[in-house]
Amino acid sequence: MATIPLEKTIPATLDFPDANRKLWDVIVIGAGPTGSLAARQLSLAGANVLLVDRMTFPRWKVCGCCLSGRALSILKQVGLLEDLCAAGAISLNAFELQVHGQSLSLSLPSGLSLSRTQLDALLIHSAITAGAHFLPETEARLGSQNSDSQEVILNQLDELIRIRGKAVLVCEGLNPRLLGRTDIFSNLVDESSFIGAGAVTSVKRGEIPEGTISMSVGRAGYVGAVLVEDNLLNLAAAINPAFLKEGTQIGTLIQQILEEAGCTLPVDVEQLRWQGTAKLTRKTSPVAAGRVLVLGDASGYVEPFTGEGMGWGFASAVACVPLVLAGLKHWDDSLAENWIQYHQRHIQGRQKWCRRCAWVLKRPLLAKGFIHIARQCPWIAAPMMRQFNSP
Repeated sequence: MATIPLEKTIPATLDFPDANRKLWDVIVIGAGPTGSLAARQLSLAGANVLLVDRMTFPRWKVCGCCLSGRALSILKQVGLLEDLCAAGAISLNAFELQVHGQSLSLSLPSGLSLSRTQLDALLIHSAITAGAHFLPETEARLGSQNSDSQEVILNQLDELIRIRGKAVLVCEGLNPRLLGRTDIFSNLVDESSFIGAGAVTSVKRGEIPEGTISMSVGRAGYVGAVLVEDNLLNLAAAINPAFLKEGTQIGTLIQQILEEAGCTLPVDVEQLRWQGTAKLTRKTSPVAAGRVLVLGDASGYVEPFTGEGMGWGFASAVACVPLVLAGLKHWDDSLAENWIQYHQRHIQGRQKWCRRCAWVLKRPLLAKGFIHIARQCPWIAAPMMRQFNSP
């Protein structure tokens, strides 16, 4: 699959009223990587799937744009890895940490960088090709549930329709627009969490080393930089919101972080168009109830931008397929409980590693100490690199 022509909007595959003319097997809310991959895999398994998102695609999104070894192993398993490479993904081979003028370079066993603009478009196209229907520019919220289906209320240009699905997957990312409107699910935000910010800009060929993730740490937060396709530099930062309360602009604050770390970029960071997010670290409880399963970032996210979040989402998208298919034949409460247990065992356990990394990155002196120790004893950092890249 070649690079998606980004000037072209991905159109809906059915008219808005037509979505109400059938009982759907699965309604997937959120067409990011997790939702699109889940829609694709369920469609390939024979389910009748509707994929809904409030945005127009392609779209740019705050993201580190890195795919970890775990994410790549899943994409290879489902037959999409070659498509990513054809779309211009860059192979990652190094991670560089910079703190107080000190730097540490570590080898990465595997990884790819690809803009979310390209990745999301590619996965949506793959879901449509597999047979899923796609409905963009459409808000969704949960309605009533009965014995055989879950109601979803769709809003497009202030026109409302009520549709039903035998199963509903909520993959709406960090912003709990749908889950926040229910009494069943709660989104618990870590108040000590940093907020996210991102920007993208063009650079000249050779100005940024290809295949390297650069992480710069300062008092106000940390900034990741990586080259993606078409000589685009993607910047993703996690910022202590207390520093923004002092009136400093995001671009100015990020420039200060880079200067403290000793990192120089060939762009005027303060003049870039920065986009922010809500506080990053959060979790949803429960992650399943009735015929509704919560996947990906919507189920919980933990700093930092390491590519692990994409891996959690892809793993959930594949893991939910046999459970949902079983539920299409007969749904009972054990299916929701099975999903909760899966999330506890396979997602929350790996999130502990990210919590540890975030704890270090929020403390520049500690991060500097880690650099000093890792230089003397390189074997200390190896387990961490393997953990983030293990299938």
